[in-house]
Amino acid sequence: MKRHTVIALMISAALSLPLGGCASTDDGSDHATKIDSALEHAASEASAKGDDQGSLALLERIYKRDPGNAGNALKYATALQDAGRSNRSVMILSPFIQNGKADRNAPLLVEYASVEASVGNYDSAAENARKATVADPKDGPAWHILGIALDAKGSHPEAEDAFRRALQNWQGDPSPVLNNLGLNLASQGFIDEAVDTLKKAVAMAPDRPEIERNLRIVTALQAQPGTHENKRVPTPPRKPDKTAKAGKSIVAGKEKKPGTLTAADKVDGGADKTVQAASGKNTEEKAADVAAKPDQPVAPVSVPNGHNT
Repeated sequence: MKRHTVIALMISAALSLPLGGCASTDDGSDHATKIDSALEHAASEASAKGDDQGSLALLERIYKRDPGNAGNALKYATALQDAGRSNRSVMILSPFIQNGKADRNAPLLVEYASVEASVGNYDSAAENARKATVADPKDGPAWHILGIALDAKGSHPEAEDAFRRALQNWQGDPSPVLNNLGLNLASQGFIDEAVDTLKKAVAMAPDRPEIERNLRIVTALQAQPGTHENKRVPTPPRKPDKTAKAGKSIVAGKEKKPGTLTAADKVDGGADKTVQAASGKNTEEKAADVAAKPDQPVAPVSVPNGHNT
């Protein structure tokens, strides 16, 4: 039996179920709800059988019955996105975003942000994902999409924070978030930490070749010289403020008068000579001193874009 024939039969069955079961006392609202319920059930069955086109057609029918219904619009837009029709998905969700009706609807905001990110509109994606985190601070996908958008914009530290918030609130398999966090850490130069994070992602999703590929890429970077110095280090303590007043010098609790020398000043001026000697080093000696110092930061390492949602 051809696919379009199956779809037609499913739609026919979906429409006949509520009509046969309607009592005479049902009002128009109940009747419409039963039709939508039957169509949605048919769409779910079509999707379960692998008939994504049939499911999409049914969800479109539900949406067109009430375009102002945010729930129906979200289901249809999600199916469109899964089918690779991102532009159509944006058109379905845009009216809810533009009139502000979705400002408290975290799932709709997340879907819209996801679609915007998929077509490269990262500013819009970040804006709407952030709105979703405000509407529901425990929405893991909202933090994840926010991290992806910020990472694409080059805001790597902020993106890292978003990815970690996503992990804290994630439901189900966190391997996509771990994958993107690993790439984010690599882009900041934290190669060892990136490798450990990607290994966790591979362990949780061994059947995802894109994560395994990202692990191989970052592991290869780990083997390159000069990639282990850029580690996380504690912020150095703030230096104490100077207490001496300008124009005055205190020696042994006494005020020094301008133009006079103290006993300390008259002692061997070897310290000044040492400074002068150090400043007289040639360029090659200075470069050798700098190279000998530990924990010198290196430039962040660029990693090919391997984000996945």
